[in-house]
Amino acid sequence: MDSPIYIYLSLLLAPLSSAVTWWAARRKRKIDETDALDKTVSSLTRRIQELTTDIMDLQRDNIALQRTVANLLSILTPQQLLQYQQLTGGDKAVK
Repeated sequence: MDSPIYIYLSLLLAPLSSAVTWWAARRKRKIDETDALDKTVSSLTRRIQELTTDIMDLQRDNIALQRTVANLLSILTPQQLLQYQQLTGGDKAVK
């Protein structure tokens, strides 16, 4: 075992194994980061879809409420309509 080949191989083995370990760890880190980003994007996409659905529901409710107000305003007498306009601040009551 005193052969120069064994000495050179033993001297070369430590840095070589360190380089391979560094490369493998670096690759794993990149894969882990990519997986984490993918999970984050998926989570955000799901949340955006939920919020979009909520917004659409609220818009439907708002339209229904506006129709209800319009129907209620249509049955008011002129005197009641005038009082309503004074309370709400003007002409924006009748649309």
